[in-house]
Amino acid sequence: MPIIALTADVLADSREKCLEAGVDECLAKPFGDTKLEILIHQLMGKTNER
Repeated sequence: MPIIALTADVLADSREKCLEAGVDECLAKPFGDTKLEILIHQLMGKTNER
């Protein structure tokens, strides 16, 4: 199951910390429904390939 971190912090350092903590992707707010939906589909495609 992919883990997506949702954050208001857009600094590259914060994104790297999220990824190091084990999340699959980090999405900064504000974001639209479409962007989140696309990201979920991309990550689920990666998961299904394993």
